[in-house]
Amino acid sequence: MVKTTKVTIFIVLPLLAILIYMSILFFIKISPSAVHGRLDLSSWDFHQDGTVMLNGEWECYDGQLLTPEYFSDTVQETPKPTGYTKLTTSRFADPEYDALDPKGIRTYRLLITIKPSEEPFGLKIDNIRMSNRVYVNGFMKGASGAPGEKDSGYEPKN
Repeated sequence: MVKTTKVTIFIVLPLLAILIYMSILFFIKISPSAVHGRLDLSSWDFHQDGTVMLNGEWECYDGQLLTPEYFSDTVQETPKPTGYTKLTTSRFADPEYDALDPKGIRTYRLLITIKPSEEPFGLKIDNIRMSNRVYVNGFMKGASGAPGEKDSGYEPKN
């Protein structure tokens, strides 16, 4: 009897775990990824489709700390990205991932298109391992430490 119970547990529990995992994959809609710094969510229904991970290619401005003013309509020439990078990918998950040098300054930018809504949106930041400022629609919505060059007001914090 004890042997039968142990065998049943070792067979049923893994099968149950696989069934739950497969059902989650079946019901979760995979969100789109950014391409060249643009993420189009205009057809995404947040109530039905759920939250979105900001995966994909973000614009990268290496060696530059830029604020929204640099990208406004009043500027004659907006900065050009030095490249694109996948901030939510590790070199272990993506063999083509080209990691940037962790030292130095840079700006990352992602333009997101959504359909007009009166409802507020949220932004959850899991981990930024450096001083940072987060801007949404031109307004600073979060910060940690003081980004800057080493001898020019830099304050480390995450």
